Amino acid sequence: MLYISDLFLTCPLVEDRVGKRVSSTTGTDRFGDACIAYGKEAEKLAHKILELIALSLGLPAKRFVPFFEGKNMTFNRINYYRPCPNPELVLGKGCHTDTSSVTVVATNDVSGLEIKTREGTFLKVNPLPGSYIINLGEAMNVWSNGYYESSDHRAVAPKDRHRFSMAFSLGPAPDMMVEPLEELINEDHPRRFTGFKYGKFWRSRRHTSLLRLKEQNIRARHFKIRE
Repeated sequence: MLYISDLFLTCPLVEDRVGKRVSSTTGTDRFGDACIAYGKEAEKLAHKILELIALSLGLPAKRFVPFFEGKNMTFNRINYYRPCPNPELVLGKGCHTDTSSVTVVATNDVSGLEIKTREGTFLKVNPLPGSYIINLGEAMNVWSNGYYESSDHRAVAPKDRHRFSMAFSLGPAPDMMVEPLEELINEDHPRRFTGFKYGKFWRSRRHTSLLRLKEQNIRARHFKIRE
């Protein structure tokens, strides 16, 4: 599991830029240890969510467990969004979907996450005290054969307040073939996706994931089977 601290959004009117990668060996032992401890608990929560999803699909609770055994692509990212008087000029986290199965997001009381609706508008997500924001990613979209869709969302810069968030992203092994589960394919709900190697899929998106683009270069829908 990789634990990193990074700055996603940088106000263009501020000269100094901050972007740090933090581990428990960089002189910030207590901070690094706290991140690792939090990540372990977030991982437990993410797996519990996977169990609930499996049960909702009529599958055994542990159906997704084998996908995460051994080496996997799981990240715990800490984001700091500084106040920016001109947030519309920020080169930041544009509209995207997550590559993972489940992302668990903790944030302070400053809103910054927006969810895209089917009509193309964006809805602001107002954080609730003591709660988490849960996003489902492209891996779950494909595994569930489209029963669960990945959500389009973006992060916008705050105008006059500091915002912090921590996103725990649970991804399978890089060599894992992500494809619809056989139990979810039938005559009434035929196979909707071909499939992809998770590591290759993740790497193909990484170079554009921090840019304010209309759309990322590849998504699960690019593997969708035409009807």
